[in-house]
Amino acid sequence: MAISLKHAYTSTKGDPADTGLVGKTKWNDEHVLTGLAELLTLSPAASQNDYATGAATDIQVTSLVNLTPSASIRITGISSTSMTTGKRIIVRNGGDPAAAGCYVIILERASTSSSAANRIAQVSGSWPIFIMPGEEVVLMWNGTNWSVVGGTRNFNGPSCFDTMSPHVTQGSSWFVGTGALGGQNNVNGSLWLRARTGTTTTGICVTSGSGIYAYVRAYYAGRGAGLCFTKVYWPNISTVAEEYRSYFGLTSGDQPGYTGADASNPTDVIGWVYDRLGLGTSIRQITRTTSSATQTLTDTGVAPSDNVAFAGVVFINGDGSRVDFFYSTDGGLTWTIGTSHTTYIPATSARGVSPTGIIAKTAGTTDRSMYQQTGAINMGGML
Repeated sequence: MAISLKHAYTSTKGDPADTGLVGKTKWNDEHVLTGLAELLTLSPAASQNDYATGAATDIQVTSLVNLTPSASIRITGISSTSMTTGKRIIVRNGGDPAAAGCYVIILERASTSSSAANRIAQVSGSWPIFIMPGEEVVLMWNGTNWSVVGGTRNFNGPSCFDTMSPHVTQGSSWFVGTGALGGQNNVNGSLWLRARTGTTTTGICVTSGSGIYAYVRAYYAGRGAGLCFTKVYWPNISTVAEEYRSYFGLTSGDQPGYTGADASNPTDVIGWVYDRLGLGTSIRQITRTTSSATQTLTDTGVAPSDNVAFAGVVFINGDGSRVDFFYSTDGGLTWTIGTSHTTYIPATSARGVSPTGIIAKTAGTTDRSMYQQTGAINMGGML
């Protein structure tokens, strides 16, 4: 981007015969500065691979790529053709976090959907990059791919979320039934919240990812954009003989006065349900929005397996009129955009929800467990 400037004083002297000298014309002309910054405004309507932003390749030019997407999208890579090593790009989500028309941008790390040179580098212990409306991430071309070197939040660790349980905050739980229990577990060097049903046919455990205490109803849709990320797995999936139902995402299952029966089918949900017979006879992960027990359900078609992690994301727009769903079956590297919900979203002052995981037994007496990690962004009063 070229920036021009002029001298404050306008010369009235004539031009000399020697064109090598500075006369009136040269003095009064615009002077051009280069190598500063450029602003690129783009409005992608769909997910992008090898995204060609048109950014300058020169290391001296800092490029601000301001994106105002018309849908929640994935970006799997950014074109690095002819980029100078050390070149920096600021990718900004230009949406208004208070507006109905705001969306989230997911930058996938190490995605094979883009060429190797255009990918976002994967860092050990890193989490997916969710660029919320009004936020940005700073990328640097390192000669091999793009490194994350800055941004609104630390995108290279659990603190990319406002709260992350159990990594940043401890979480809490309540439970009903013999042997039912909730708490932290270290699995292969990674911390998880574990919820156990115990050995009662109706055993239940509710884990709260708020990190403050149980019974927190903190997020109210319609008070600004928010996001909840949950990664879960079950050592033993539900069967006819040992059946259970699981909820994760944002639910009202940790509200005061709830009984086991209430929490096994929460009144308000913005999230996911794993129900062996959730829609007919399907054994699926199902997206769900529920307001005052009236619900919208969408089958993702993803059938869980023993010890295989499923990651689900819910993004709520600024006025609480739309929920976008993303999910990953490979630990959070590759994401699929699900069907958005615009009905039965709990969006009044009486319908608060918070990051929650629930496992509720409905048949059998063998102890069953659910493991989860939960992160939240802009969850309002919970923080």
